Amino acid sequence: MQEEQELVRRLKAGEEGAFVRIIELYRKPGINLAYRIMNDYQDAEDVSQEAFAALYKNIHSFRGESSLKTFFMSILINLARQRFRRKKLISFISLDRSHEGDEDKGEMDIQDNNTIEKEIIGKEIRRKINAALRSLPSRQREVFILRHYEDMNLAEIAEVTGCSTGTVKSHLFRAIESLRKRLRGLWNEMQ
Repeated sequence: MQEEQELVRRLKAGEEGAFVRIIELYRKPGINLAYRIMNDYQDAEDVSQEAFAALYKNIHSFRGESSLKTFFMSILINLARQRFRRKKLISFISLDRSHEGDEDKGEMDIQDNNTIEKEIIGKEIRRKINAALRSLPSRQREVFILRHYEDMNLAEIAEVTGCSTGTVKSHLFRAIESLRKRLRGLWNEMQ
């Protein structure tokens, strides 16, 4: 993308406006990806900010062999993994399970009974899908999210995760099979 190349050039030259534009472009996708990995919005925001700081600090090592988005997402996913592991370890040690249910923090838009029913069904479907995603091994979950939520191709996912394209395909296949099994009865339940 030509805009990305120009932003990288300007950022390497020290233009703060280029960095602001990069944040505008990747803030929302970054937070969404981190949230899907970590299942905690505050942690997702924190990791996204850390990833932008790391991008800024390491922009001179960016050689342009991939897109800037891929470079940013690989930084973000590594930071999210580290924080997720650290948080999991702390949670295990303290036996604190107070973080369950964070996915239900959104507010409902109440208009009429039909809308309310659709909202409740939609939330239940999202809750079950999110639970199924969380049940996947971390690499399978990451690959699935990058492919189906972030719309990255296999080569980009391989670069972000540090796996070969064949390994990405394998993780993706296993994730889809596992999700199919876990969500098999979902549509029958909701009808």
